[in-house]
Amino acid sequence: MAQYAVSIEKAVSFGGVDEAFSNVYTFDTGTFEGFDDVPIINRLVAIEKGVFGDVVNFTTARSYGIAGLAATNVMREIIDLSGTGAQAGESIYAETAVLVTFDLPRSAILRRRRIGRKWLHLCKLGGPLVVGALAIAGRAALPADAQGYYKQNYGDLLVNEAWSGGAEFASNGDPFTNSSVDPWLEHRQFHRGT
Repeated sequence: MAQYAVSIEKAVSFGGVDEAFSNVYTFDTGTFEGFDDVPIINRLVAIEKGVFGDVVNFTTARSYGIAGLAATNVMREIIDLSGTGAQAGESIYAETAVLVTFDLPRSAILRRRRIGRKWLHLCKLGGPLVVGALAIAGRAALPADAQGYYKQNYGDLLVNEAWSGGAEFASNGDPFTNSSVDPWLEHRQFHRGT
């Protein structure tokens, strides 16, 4: 299986400067030639724009091989993005993040549970969500309606999407099988990555 990563890069004004951050998605596909980058990038951007706040600017998308072989470890696409997220609700502290986790099959050797994680600096919890005042810098409960919203409109879409060219949202050859949303909002600093 050939492995590829797609990075969706974003920026938000925080502390008087533009802070850049990204989410990286790993895909497994049959062959180097069989990975169709652009439709996958377009779909990932659409999914992310649906849940991120309207103060988050989408800047760049990149796709590249990560298989460790010279023939596949290449930058495949660099695409300039435009537009913002779609959520127009109440602003939250920009370094607050929602954690979405994805299940992987248990380790064949250790039989331990494995999960993938995506930290989302959404910057707003809007749309159909009723969340109250969430301008926080620390840990706070994420309401049940918000958990369900991000599971349905982000986590489950990534797991269940029929990705272009038969690619699978995966880690080291193992496809993600389920998504869940942590019931807490966490403080996650920009400079430590997402």
